[in-house]
Amino acid sequence: MLKTLRYFTILFIWFIISIYLFVLCIIQIPSVQYFMGRQASGILESIFETEVSVKRVNIGFFNRIVLDDVSMCDQTHQPLLTTRRMAIRVDVPQYLTTGRLEINSAQLIGCDIQLRKKDSLTALNCQFIIDKLSSSSDEDSSPINMSVGSLIVRDCNLSYHRSDLPNTATEFNKNHISLQHISAHLILGNLSPDSVSLRVKRPTFREQQSGFQVSKLSFNLNANRNACTVKDFVLAMPHSQLSIPYYTIQYALDPQSTLLSGEGIFDKDFKHKGSIVTAPISTEDVRRILPSSIRLPKEEVALSCNISGEYKKLKISNLLLSNKEKNLTVNAEMEADFSSSRPLWSCQLHQLSFTPSAIQHLLSGIQDKSLKLSPEILGLNNITCKGAVCATPTHLL
Repeated sequence: MLKTLRYFTILFIWFIISIYLFVLCIIQIPSVQYFMGRQASGILESIFETEVSVKRVNIGFFNRIVLDDVSMCDQTHQPLLTTRRMAIRVDVPQYLTTGRLEINSAQLIGCDIQLRKKDSLTALNCQFIIDKLSSSSDEDSSPINMSVGSLIVRDCNLSYHRSDLPNTATEFNKNHISLQHISAHLILGNLSPDSVSLRVKRPTFREQQSGFQVSKLSFNLNANRNACTVKDFVLAMPHSQLSIPYYTIQYALDPQSTLLSGEGIFDKDFKHKGSIVTAPISTEDVRRILPSSIRLPKEEVALSCNISGEYKKLKISNLLLSNKEKNLTVNAEMEADFSSSRPLWSCQLHQLSFTPSAIQHLLSGIQDKSLKLSPEILGLNNITCKGAVCATPTHLL
């Protein structure tokens, strides 16, 4: 009896494996893949309520689904996303039993994302996707449970444009951004209307208009309705590296608003604090994101400070700055207050040490060539001073 039961058990297992392998072989046929592509297009269109096209679908082992030549439009029928290949891992049994699509991991290769915003009052053209992917208090209202353990991006492009503002051709413009050759590894621990947990590892990209380039970027972000914390932030550029061990922003949201909407933050509850550790920063990298009217000489400086403040208020303490040659050093504290109609700046200079040649080098980047130090000053050695200053836009107090 036991031998018979064992025989039928083994036979049943091999039958299931044979069926599974047979299905895998069937779905490798191109005509079947194109048919599944049309079916996937219909499913995604019903979920996101917009135009979606999938050329073909290939299903691999362990519930891995590969979609080739995917395109999606926004709700104004303009291109939003196109990608050569999109690979995801889904919980197929849950989708078959509950109709909810749970995405565990994703991979994008050769993706082009075009974000647009009509004006400051309208939402991004991808807001409807965020709403669909975000879990709500009523789980049945959302057809997708976005629990992405890993998102890998390779050779992708991302652009953002404000339609109501003009573009610039060769300098950085925050309203018209075009990032190219993006490669990154992101881990999304949680995404809901009121909480976000994100870990970013090793992304690289280049901004097309300005030439600004990021060689490495990594950080951990956790946000909820009360605070947003960024830890272990590291930004590496071709000639610079910036490290921020932590940065915390405290706020309070309107009960009717959500975190992802970015609206309804009470000004009186807004506070922030963080620190920048000693980091070599080169003007070669910084000047690419500055207006063309600002010219900086080639220089490398080390910077560290503590940052804190409230809404429209900023305080920088323990500011230490020095250049590579050590002929310019600064130790100071600064404060800025923009809460009134007359902004107020103040600076407590504990020590400013420099050589005239260092100042002359900094002045070389200013367009006004008449600003030069006299030969008498250039003949001096090291100069050290300290003091305090307070100013408004029109007066020096």
